[in-house]
Amino acid sequence: MSFAVLSAVSAFLAPSAPVAPAPIVIINARIEVSPGVVIPSGGIKVKDGKIEAVGADVMATAGYETIDAKGGWAFPGFIEGYTRDGLKLPEAPKPPAYPDTQKDALYTMFHGARRGIFPTLDASKVFDIKSADARYLSQGVTTIHTASGRGAFGGQSAVFSLATDGALIRRGVTETVSFNIPGGDSYPTSPMGSFAVVRQFLSDGKHAVSQSSTDPDELALAEAFKSKQPLLVSATTERQIDRAIIVNDEFGLPTILLGGRDAAVRADDLKSRGIEVLLDLTIPDEPKRTQSTDADQKLSDPPVGYLEDRYQRWVDGSKYAAKASAAGIQFGFYADSSKGKVLELLRQHITLGLSRETALAAVTTNVARILGISGQVGTLSPGKLANIAIFPGDFTVAGSKPTLVIVGGEKKEFKS
Repeated sequence: MSFAVLSAVSAFLAPSAPVAPAPIVIINARIEVSPGVVIPSGGIKVKDGKIEAVGADVMATAGYETIDAKGGWAFPGFIEGYTRDGLKLPEAPKPPAYPDTQKDALYTMFHGARRGIFPTLDASKVFDIKSADARYLSQGVTTIHTASGRGAFGGQSAVFSLATDGALIRRGVTETVSFNIPGGDSYPTSPMGSFAVVRQFLSDGKHAVSQSSTDPDELALAEAFKSKQPLLVSATTERQIDRAIIVNDEFGLPTILLGGRDAAVRADDLKSRGIEVLLDLTIPDEPKRTQSTDADQKLSDPPVGYLEDRYQRWVDGSKYAAKASAAGIQFGFYADSSKGKVLELLRQHITLGLSRETALAAVTTNVARILGISGQVGTLSPGKLANIAIFPGDFTVAGSKPTLVIVGGEKKEFKS
């Protein structure tokens, strides 16, 4: 067989390269390039999955599919600050058999006691776009930051596009850390023990930077120290945030709080250390405020004064995002289990006192900066990924949802 024929056969059998989405030009749109930066009427050119041009002078162009927004509002595709979605995780390893405490050291001192220690787990290697929740796109979310959420050390997080190919945007974004190791009857069984485990393994990882080690967990954490990889620390309450600050001060790694409801209380400490915050977008359910109208049920209802006091405490506690903003914290939002209510919750925070621009920044520019992906997403700027959400009006309008989402140049249409 000739070389030419072999080449032709090889070319036929080789996997075909992904077909780039057709060029698109969006016209007659109100374009919010970034929070508060608006082009009242203009267009956006999209080619090869990226934004080619944005401006008032962008018009219909030969060779481009024209989409008339008809005055609709174009926003940067929203970014999910943290989720456990889209991962096909391996089964967690079973804990080792613990030594006989009558003959050996207590199990609390056993080096093999590694419940909840998974720093080698890499989200970029176990992501499956087919497992990602389709509700994200219907909320205008085009990019997600995902991690396992397992144990004290949940491994490396990663950022993905929600385009059909689930393209990786950035791997090794953070090493995830939690002071709460759920379940089990082996060490650690208390918050103090969990905090001790976190500090011990970080200490071992730091030691492994300069000393030889064959332990894969220690080596993974050593790499975090070498690269100054941020720790994504689950910390919601004031006490948990204090623990995160202690870890930040002791080990010197950049820190991002995940949860952060009490962040405003420690705003000065966080800002002085450069500790970033990803706030939980989910607001607790509104409690009952009045007694039942049913006479029998009313007899078992709490007193009216208690119900009103509980309601007012809920209102005050639900303003955590507005309080964090007032304290000067430039946070990002994450929805995770509330992924189907992103827009509803954004509007609820605005009702509770958060400014519109701050709410928008928390799902675009701020979260992109915190995750180190501002060069790819977060604004409608030439050269960035073509992640665009087009609404019939402002996202703050009750019930408003995108009618068209473009992610990596791919069109996803939704009924208004």
